[in-house]
Amino acid sequence: GNGSSSLSKKPHDESLSELLQQTVAVDGTFLPALADVAWSVCNRNQHGSQSRRARVDVFLNVQDGLPEAIVVPEPKQGEADLARHHIQPGKIYLYDRGYNSLPLIAEHFCMKDGATAEVLSEFVLRLKGDDQTRGTIACAVIEERALSGPDRAAGVVQDRIVRLRSENAIKLGLQNIDFREVVIEYERDGQTKRLRLLTNLLDVSAETIGQLYRHRW
Repeated sequence: GNGSSSLSKKPHDESLSELLQQTVAVDGTFLPALADVAWSVCNRNQHGSQSRRARVDVFLNVQDGLPEAIVVPEPKQGEADLARHHIQPGKIYLYDRGYNSLPLIAEHFCMKDGATAEVLSEFVLRLKGDDQTRGTIACAVIEERALSGPDRAAGVVQDRIVRLRSENAIKLGLQNIDFREVVIEYERDGQTKRLRLLTNLLDVSAETIGQLYRHRW
């Protein structure tokens, strides 16, 4: 893409199985709470009755299915905010739409100066919204990438280099970093849906990006 930034990144010529050895799926899970603990949140079901449930955030190693961490959040602490404090170098993190957070994305980089970012860890994040209804993270398209036969067979319809140009992205120093947006079509209940994935994995196939995300849970 255009711009003066340099982006330090590791080459990625590993197979999918090798990538999965580094991959961690992240999610917040609500569990029934028998005790009235401080980190419980009240919710009402469709019948109007009140119950208590508590959230624990799980960092799951997708290769062996074992949790790397199970964390109880602070009161009112969001999933993305908690995840920011548990990122380890050299990992690939898989995030669902609840983690659309620019501060979380920024934690995967070490900002050396105003124009250079070193990748500490990588991620694949499902974006909110589709091509018609954009979500909370705005992406400016820098380059459209050609799709291979395996990409198309995997449902990939777009592979783009993008940058994050919002005011908050600029404040966090993200505006000159090349990211990648991979759009995948899939069928659900007889309807065609679109899955938008944002990642800093620039040197693997779009098909592999989709396969990684499918290992999320």
